[in-house]
Amino acid sequence: MIRKEIVAYNTDASRIIGKVEKVVFPKNTKEVSEIIRITNMDIVPRGAGTGFEGGVVPNGSLVIDMTKMNNIISFSPSKKTIVVEAGIILKELNEKLIAKGYEFPIDLLNKGVSSIGGMIATNASGKRAMKYGSIRDWLDEIEFVNGKGEIIKTSKADLMDACGMEGITGVITSAKIRVLPRISRSFSIFQ
Repeated sequence: MIRKEIVAYNTDASRIIGKVEKVVFPKNTKEVSEIIRITNMDIVPRGAGTGFEGGVVPNGSLVIDMTKMNNIISFSPSKKTIVVEAGIILKELNEKLIAKGYEFPIDLLNKGVSSIGGMIATNASGKRAMKYGSIRDWLDEIEFVNGKGEIIKTSKADLMDACGMEGITGVITSAKIRVLPRISRSFSIFQ
């Protein structure tokens, strides 16, 4: 990656400017673990960089860009669960689910760029929050890599160890999420 490309990692949607040292693109959880074990730099995990709080603004940091970890690992229609990697984009996830007659009901305004890992890190809720709550309400399991490079899987009882923690407890790599059969929605406008 050339220096011009790295400059994009100096900020997020907050427009706070930081300074990135290096950017890495892991392809799986094992690579994330190895990166964390061998580096002695400050680490900033980054999804799509759509946050407005400056949570992924580096400070002379190594940025772990999760965009290459964007796969669906498994889907169980009978259990209504899907296991996805952290870099998958919400819109892409719902497009694949809709093709199978299901949906993930959390709906953000920036769904075309928001990653599931970033949504978990911030405990995103979206415009249907009154009915469906936040992403924490839809999680069954989170896999993340802690600061020692250990791979941790949380159960439903321990979701708070990673969900809503903005990446301070580790780098979220995948999650098991509950989904719904697709609901037909419509609205009427009266003058």
